[in-house]
Amino acid sequence: KITHTFVVTATRSGVFIIPPMTATIGGQVCKSDPVRLTVGKAAASPAGVNSDSPAFLRWEIPKTNVYVGEIIRTELQLYLREGVVKISDFQQTPPDAEGFTMGKMVQAQQHETRIGNVRYTVLPLVMTFTAAKVGTLTLGSAQAGMNLLFGPIDFFGRATRAQHVTLTNAPVTIQSLPLPTENVPPGFSGAVGNYSMTVNVSPTNVAVGDPITVKVDIGGRGALDGVRLPAQMGWDQFKAYPPTSEFAPAPDDPLAISGTNHFALTVVPQNLDVKELPPFVFTYFDPDRKSYQTLSHPAVPLIVRPSAASLPPPSLASGNSSDNPPAVQDVSPIKARIGAVTQLSQPLVWRPWFLALQAVPVLAWAGLLIRRKQAERLANNPRLRRQRQVERTIRTGLKELHRAANAGEVETFFAMMFHLLQEQLGERLDLPASAITEAVLDEHLRPIGVSDSQLEELRELFQMCNQARYAHETSNAELVSLISRVEGALNELKSLNVKQTARLTSMGTSLMVLLLALVALNVSARDVSTDFDSANKLYEEGRYGDAVSGYDKLLASGDVSEAIYFNRGNAFFKLGEIGRAIASYRQAERLAPRDHELRANLQLARVRARGGAPYHSDHLRDFLSSLSLNEWTVLTAIAFWSFFILLAFCQWKTELRARLKNYILATGGATILLGLCFGLALYLEYLTPSAIVVTGEADVRNGPLDESPGVYKVRDGAELQVLDHKDNWLQVEDPAMRVGWLRDDQALIFDSNGIHTPKT
Repeated sequence: KITHTFVVTATRSGVFIIPPMTATIGGQVCKSDPVRLTVGKAAASPAGVNSDSPAFLRWEIPKTNVYVGEIIRTELQLYLREGVVKISDFQQTPPDAEGFTMGKMVQAQQHETRIGNVRYTVLPLVMTFTAAKVGTLTLGSAQAGMNLLFGPIDFFGRATRAQHVTLTNAPVTIQSLPLPTENVPPGFSGAVGNYSMTVNVSPTNVAVGDPITVKVDIGGRGALDGVRLPAQMGWDQFKAYPPTSEFAPAPDDPLAISGTNHFALTVVPQNLDVKELPPFVFTYFDPDRKSYQTLSHPAVPLIVRPSAASLPPPSLASGNSSDNPPAVQDVSPIKARIGAVTQLSQPLVWRPWFLALQAVPVLAWAGLLIRRKQAERLANNPRLRRQRQVERTIRTGLKELHRAANAGEVETFFAMMFHLLQEQLGERLDLPASAITEAVLDEHLRPIGVSDSQLEELRELFQMCNQARYAHETSNAELVSLISRVEGALNELKSLNVKQTARLTSMGTSLMVLLLALVALNVSARDVSTDFDSANKLYEEGRYGDAVSGYDKLLASGDVSEAIYFNRGNAFFKLGEIGRAIASYRQAERLAPRDHELRANLQLARVRARGGAPYHSDHLRDFLSSLSLNEWTVLTAIAFWSFFILLAFCQWKTELRARLKNYILATGGATILLGLCFGLALYLEYLTPSAIVVTGEADVRNGPLDESPGVYKVRDGAELQVLDHKDNWLQVEDPAMRVGWLRDDQALIFDSNGIHTPKT
């Protein structure tokens, strides 16, 4: 096969005949059929297009009459005239689309087309719009700025020339029609599109109160991520929980306007009269058929057995011990007694007095260590021991001088004065006290720089002592006045730096004893048990909302107990508010971490929050939550005190070090291990706030805006880690490590302050 291509261009309109083509092949003449061509007038260029323009923008919209809620696929097409080989520095502003909700935007495959006699390359930008209101709407202009590069391309890959253009497309008017008001099927929830439905129910053999999971898959084309399951008719014998949903777009649809929305709905049969799960019905409006359509799944037969709570007690005479009754799927009964009532307060680790108390064993150990070091220094330093002894001698001697002066005992006074001068000079000069006489003053004191006035004062004092031996009479007043001169001389001698002996100052050891008095405060004289019993009575009467108000009144007064939070959680559970029930149970768990009934109720609530799916707790969290944070704090403090008390005892009784070594190592290891557990419990339970969803279903979006696309959905009772709080949004992370933003009015915060709304 050999093909020859001829390109012809008509210069005028009319009918033309292209005669047969002939070719001789192997001596045989072959001839084609004639071709008849009808040439019409040239088509008009698109509105607003200048035929001389090298590029232009235009909308490509399949239809201009749409229904409210209908998704339309549009193309914003960039036309590049033949000769434009490349564009650069492309910048675009989004189109004005008031009255529409704009969806995703993707770049489609480019192609070529011809308008008139000009060939263009088309670069389509595909996007979706949904009419949000009824009336005449305008899909406005978009603006794009770019540099157009014209060929041919030279050897270095550069274009011949470049031209900067700013392009604006013409707006398009779209008529948004309301949905028909006639023949609207019951249960229509506003879905517009073209859909199909599959339903799967399991298990079908259950006890009263056991959860049944209904999985509904809605697939097709439309606003699937916004589809909601309608309330079902005839399901009044079931307790239905809000469904969860997960949208899976079709793999070949980057616009995400087709795919499947997977719903999981948990229903609980309430009595033995239930024989089947009623038909599941989903209605929608099909804009192509311009009518409402109904999808229905037939009723599913069920076998409903009595629950363990409704069965009679097992007979003691029965020999069949292998029969296991079905698990009870209801919360444990409320607590009849209020238990220990306390005031809601900060944990011990955040109380200043408790932190200050931990310094006591450290100070005791440090004080005894300093005392031992001083004793060792005295034992190894004879001069220091002599200095301390001389200081004590002088303190005692000065008291004796005052006594002798007042008593008029002259000989005793001067003998003591001479003795004190000998002791102080002997200690300073490192000579025996008995060797100190008046003669040694010039010999030893003048070489070390003692002033003449000091030497003269010392000589006079020594001479007075010598003269007193020769019956020199001195009055009491003279003796008293002489004491100050003696004290001055002794103080000047103490300040001397003799040889290389540095000045030694007395280091007194003092240990501040911290006395802590804990005063029990009687914060309320009323009998809180009366209000507690009243709330319990409302609960037993089935008035769960009023019971919650009663428990909240107790908590608002500052009186808290594990029983109040436990019963409050039960009331919320009965109301179907699983998120608030989980929050109350978790607060109760802080007060009573080893309450088996509480843990069972919390586990059941978490299973309900997951639509009946099993809840697997973290083993580390289970271990740490077996004790409250205050209990971990006290255990760590006991180990810490024991460790430092043993260290302090070894400083006091050094001979016991060897016998106490193993105890010190054991208490030190216990302090490290308990401190690690305490730190982890503090971080996981108090320093890592969590958000507990308290709405039926909430969207977690990829940004803190209502217009941001959804990342995933969460249902009532979902527990998420809080990463940040911005304006009215919480940045959260779910157990699958998915991060997004949740409106803060859809969750409660559970952190070191307990349960509270994000804005408090």
